[in-house]
Order: sequence, then structure tokens, then C-alpha cells
Amino acid sequence: MVEVGELERICSYARGHGIRLHLDGARMFNLPFHSGKSVREYAALFDTAYVSLWKHFNGASGAILAGDAKFIDGLFHMRRMFGGSLPQAWPQVALIPQYADGYEEEYAKAWRTANQLIALLQSDGRFKVLKIPNGTSRFLLTASGVAPEVLTERALKRGVILPHVQPGTGVFPMQVNPTIMRTTAATLARMFTDSMKG
Repeated sequence: MVEVGELERICSYARGHGIRLHLDGARMFNLPFHSGKSVREYAALFDTAYVSLWKHFNGASGAILAGDAKFIDGLFHMRRMFGGSLPQAWPQVALIPQYADGYEEEYAKAWRTANQLIALLQSDGRFKVLKIPNGTSRFLLTASGVAPEVLTERALKRGVILPHVQPGTGVFPMQVNPTIMRTTAATLARMFTDSMKG
């Protein structure tokens, strides 16, 4: 994630040179937790902003593109040209209202659980965690004493689906989202440590 001060400097430079700005804010609603800046403050730096509806709000697919009316109004025809049609797409976005309003609070709770999990894993001694500077929805996990593919297979038997290891590193890029709260950090940590045994 780009540090807020650096982002503001880049945007200021672009504005000073007449360069229009677009924010690929696919996970934009995660940013306030990590930076203390609101979604509105981020969006205000740009002419247009994109937000994913499935990465945050459990839509089957879809996104929102926001900008001033002069730019946005004509895009209706562009979208239709490529087959977009809201009357048939409503099932893709039907769940979004249920998740949108409370997402930022749920994401913060998810990180509280993730931090508890991280502390428990690190206290075991076989796990190491690296948090990304400035914060993102990921942390990097390594385990010593068991090959990553073996750990992945053992964890799966316990209902834990680990992400693919980054090639040649043994690093699992762990993604934090509200689904982590379906159980407790202690239960998850036990699943990991049990998976190390066999």
C-alpha cells in the first residue's frame, strides 16, 4: 500500500501538470483501518475511483465506478455495448446491502482476530509472520519443519484452506477478511499447530 503522504504528493504533482487520476480501489474499504484516512479522503484525491463489489461485499461479481457526472453519464452506453445489463445482473449484487454498511467495522474485527492468531502462531516458534509495511489485507506466513505442500494438505484435512505458496519462497500470502471470525483465533492456531504434527 502506498503511504498516504506519498500518495498525496503524487496526486498533487499530477494535478499541477493537468494529469487526471484514477484510483483502482478494488479493496478501498480496507484502507481506513490501516491508514486512519476515510474512504472519502482517498477518493477526493482522484477524478474517478473503482471499488470491487465481490472483494468487499460478497457480490458474485461487479464493481462501482465513481466520478463526476460529465465523465460517468456517457459510460452507460459503453457498458451496454459489452453486454452489461443490470436487469439481468441483479442476482450478482443482491447480497451487497447486507454487507456494505458494516464492512469497515467487520474488517477491523477481523484484524483483531488475525493479530491474536499471529501472536499464538509466533509463540509456537515454528511459525514466522511478516506484516506488510503501511498495512494491507495480507500478512506473510512461513512455517519451519514441514514442507509447505505437506502443511497445506494437512491443514485442508482440518478445514483450513491455505493460499498457494509464493514460488520458491515457502511463504503463504495470508488474506485477512471477516470470514476469519467464523471461529476463534485459539481454534485456528490449534489447527495450524496440529497440522504441523501430522
